Amino acid sequence: MAGRGQQEQGQRGNEVAVRAEDMTELARMVTQYRGTFARLLPSHMDAETFVGIAAGALYKNPKTAEAAMRHPDSLIVALRDCARLGHEPGTDQYALTVRKGRIMGIEQYQGVIERMYRAGAVVSVHAEVVCKGETFRRMDPMPPVHKVPNDDWFSRDTSVENLVGAYFYAILEGGACSRVVIMGRAEIMKHREVAEYYGVWDGPFGKSMWLKTVAHEGEKWVPTSAEYRREQARAAAAMADAMKTAAPPSVAAPSAPVERAATTEQGEPPQTPSGDVGGSGRVVDSTVVETPPHEPGPNDWDDVPTVPPGGGQ
Repeated sequence: MAGRGQQEQGQRGNEVAVRAEDMTELARMVTQYRGTFARLLPSHMDAETFVGIAAGALYKNPKTAEAAMRHPDSLIVALRDCARLGHEPGTDQYALTVRKGRIMGIEQYQGVIERMYRAGAVVSVHAEVVCKGETFRRMDPMPPVHKVPNDDWFSRDTSVENLVGAYFYAILEGGACSRVVIMGRAEIMKHREVAEYYGVWDGPFGKSMWLKTVAHEGEKWVPTSAEYRREQARAAAAMADAMKTAAPPSVAAPSAPVERAATTEQGEPPQTPSGDVGGSGRVVDSTVVETPPHEPGPNDWDDVPTVPPGGGQ
């Protein structure tokens, strides 16, 4: 037993020594892609921080560092995807795993929920599994009702064999409930069948895979863009500017007519204005008005000879 323990300790020591020798080159390679990461990262994280976290994740996991040295392209692909989503690599948000000797980046369900909160369109996110003996009732458009016997949540058996389903929903700004995603065991097992690795699904952390499955499905119904809030503010500002531009100009009140007095310049006779001049010598109006026809009155018929009826020629 002692010899075996010393052998395992020696193997771990050699592994650490190899990692320490190669990490400088590995960190330099990651730094070379800093510009690429900067173009992909959302505004809440800078490239320097991202590169530092990535290097730290490789230092902490010798197996991951070894796969990165053998297949550096797989590491860069995973880091590009992580940067696009705005996560920290090698954390609960985004895992750097080794599959068949290559690095594979996997967004965890915590990362999906983080992007929902980061977008700023949700107030709260709810994801839970349903075990045997529990009741679940859908209450659309309200949140569902999930009851545990005796309300004893701490004594639940959440092993994979005891799970019957999982659900997800979010409360949006304004209090509305998003679409409630519900998956039973049969549907979740379909997702398991297409997975490349069953170990996590069937192990003690299988519950997390069930939650991850419904969270990814709920992502289709909840805003998760890292720039969602900024785009909302930009759209509101653009709408305000458009309304200002489209506003009709103010109409000025008509001014009162101006009366001008006839004047003379340097002793010359006054010029008669082109309009009618009243007795006060002021221009009354320069508009030509047609005199209406005269309507004869009763006295106007005295000088007109009258002809009695039937007395014509």
